[in-house]
Order: sequence, then C-alpha cells, then structure tokens
Amino acid sequence: MTVFVLFSAFIILIYFILISIYFYGWEKNKKYLKLNSGKKQSFFDFCEVSVVVSCRNEENNIDNLLQSLVNQDFTGNYEVIIVNDHSSDHTEEKIKNWAKKNSQIKYFSLTQVQGKKHALALAVKNAKAQLIVTTDADCTMSNSWISDIYRVYQQTNAQLISGIVLLKGEGFFGKMQELEFLSLVASGAGSLGIGHGIMCNGANLAFTKQLFEQKNAINFNQISGDDVFLLQTAKIKYPKKVIFNPSTHQIIETKASKNLISFIQQRLRWASKSSSYTDKDMIAASWIVFVTHFLLLILFFVSLFEQEMTFFLVIFSLKLFPDFLFLLFVTHYLKKKSLMFYFLPLSVIYPFYIVSIAILSQLVGFSWKDRFSK
Repeated sequence: MTVFVLFSAFIILIYFILISIYFYGWEKNKKYLKLNSGKKQSFFDFCEVSVVVSCRNEENNIDNLLQSLVNQDFTGNYEVIIVNDHSSDHTEEKIKNWAKKNSQIKYFSLTQVQGKKHALALAVKNAKAQLIVTTDADCTMSNSWISDIYRVYQQTNAQLISGIVLLKGEGFFGKMQELEFLSLVASGAGSLGIGHGIMCNGANLAFTKQLFEQKNAINFNQISGDDVFLLQTAKIKYPKKVIFNPSTHQIIETKASKNLISFIQQRLRWASKSSSYTDKDMIAASWIVFVTHFLLLILFFVSLFEQEMTFFLVIFSLKLFPDFLFLLFVTHYLKKKSLMFYFLPLSVIYPFYIVSIAILSQLVGFSWKDRFSK
C-alpha cells in the first residue's frame, strides 16, 4: 500500500509539473503581442499570402467562411484556394458562385484521390505565396486575421505559427465542450511557448511552403493529424522557428459538436493518430495525461470498494489545483471566465472520458464526413 501511495504521489507531481510548465509557456507566448503593433496597413502592400481550405459537405458553413475571408483588411495580395473533397451536397455549387464573383477565390476539386491531406497538398501546390495560412470550412474569423498573422511572420521569420481556436457551443453540453477544447488549446500553446510543442490546430495555422514540402511533413496514411505531423517536421527542421501567436485578433471560431455521438467520433479521430507520433514531447505528454487519469479511475473504484474516499479526494484535489489555475488565467485572458462554471463537472467526467477515448481509439474505427476508418 505504501508503494502505491508513493507511486500515486509521484504521478500527480509529474502532472503538476507538466501543467505548471505549460502555464509558464502560455505566459511566455505573450511576447509576440508586441509584434502586433506599430505597423500601418501600407506595410502589407507588397506582401503575399495564400489561404488554403479543404472542404467536404459544408454547404451550411461555406458562405460564412468565404464572407469572412473576402472581408479581410489585408492590403497586400492574398488568394483563397478552396479544394472540394468529393462533396455530395451543394458545397461545390456555392464555391463556384463565390469564385465567379471574387477573383481572389480559386477553386479546385479532388478527382482520383480523397481526403483532407490530399486536398491541402493540391492547394499548396497551386499556391502563389510562400506563406500558407489554413483554416477549416466551418470556421469564421475577424477581419484582421490575415494581417495579424503576417505581422508576426514578417517580424519573426517563423516557419510555423499556431493560433487560437475557440468553440461556440450551446447549452450545458456545448459549454462543456468549449472549456474542454480550451484546455487543449492552452496546453498546446503552453508547450509551444517553451519550445516543446505537442499540438496545434489546422483551423488556425500558418506555415511556409518550404516546410510543407519537407519529407514526411504530411502523413497520407492517417486520415487525421495533418497539423500535428507538420508540427513534428517543423520541430525537427526549424526548432527555433515554431511559435504560438496568442493575439485575440487572430482567433478562429468554429461550432461545437451537436450531439454526443458526433463528439465521440471526432475525439476518436483525433486520438487515433497518437499511435503514429514520433515526437518525444507528444509521446511523453500523452502518456502523462493518460496515466494520471487512469490512476484517478483506479483510486476512485478502489475507494468505492473500501468505502474510504479520503486518499482519492486528496489526489483528485491535487490534480485539480494546477488545472484550475491555468484555465482561470486563460479564460480571463480570452474573456471566457463564465466557462469556469463548468470546470468541476468537466473534471469529474474527464478521467472516464479521456481513458475511454484513448483505449477505444486504438481498438475501433470512426466515421468522419460520411467516411469510415477501421
């Protein structure tokens, strides 16, 4: 029993240190905020950016995205390259109509291959600019999104720039998703801040064509993970040129999952790529998070069996402490403090959820965009 107590304390200590380091990294990222001032719009007059988007069955979202993109205040040259990935609804028709009215929008369609990675590869191949900016078809952004990204790129010469992505959810389930997703964004940002990035999000990502063309930058064998595998390559090839931009002017918003089934399918897709990680930071962080929450489950069920909850509650509270402080600061920064109302219920559910998803993702398939993976 003493050995188990010491082991539990050790795991929680490692987790505490990990979250504390990410907290430090989040704060360290704020140095890039100073780069977002002092440049007039004329600064962009001779700059070029290519925005690339892969889409499949997004007829309900594509109009909002393209409207956000054509409304950008970027005074340089920018193009929007949309690649249709075998949509079976009216997505293709809508894109064509937008392209007829806006010379900035260019349309391509996959024919012999399918999948987001192939769509992005086709878009980047046809992009004119050295700086590639990606987002998803169900996203919206502020008018200064491109301008803000380019300021940071120009002044840092970064090879990969990750940005903030926020969910928009409704009701209790939607708000729980918002907070849970925000914790992932914060962890990814914190890890990038200390130079040991573990995740980024393709919905708000900028990178150079040079990086994308590196060997193994894109893993076509995985349905998901184009952003993470690109991050792995960037850390190897350009370790000092991978950054997170915490500017609130660069925030991307997207919709939360409508129901539990779609949420689980999405998380299974995300988790399925973990078996292909080669980056030691990603592997270590994944195992620390998994073991910590698996430990909490064991302690919970042992405590129920022995009818003694004291030790479990102590360990659980020690785990919650760094999580709470980190998320409190991040939600305050993003003006989302009301989400902290959902912190405790999310913390209770999270061990069951994270362990189940981690195990199931390696055993069962998932569906995405009417496609199935085994």
